[in-house]
Amino acid sequence: MQGALGRLHQGELEAIVLAQEIAVDYVVLDDLLARRKAQRLRLDVIGRLGLLLFLEKRSVLSPEQAWQKIRQLTEQHSMYLSPQLLQQIKIQLLANH
Repeated sequence: MQGALGRLHQGELEAIVLAQEIAVDYVVLDDLLARRKAQRLRLDVIGRLGLLLFLEKRSVLSPEQAWQKIRQLTEQHSMYLSPQLLQQIKIQLLANH
């Protein structure tokens, strides 16, 4: 979709426009181009991975729930995370539990 913010998918464009309109704390975007555009517009960006880790840190999700959702992202929804990063996240989430 060619829009006022450049070449973005409709959902990404709508998320950025809505984030500006309602002055949110964060806009959730994973696509690098969309993230860069949002940052240029002075929006704070967080991805799905960061959001899950944030929710775990705030005790909205248990460490086990956060890990399960991260695994779903990588195994069922084709989000690529390096094996090393996955291992670090697993240790961070589950080491003390």
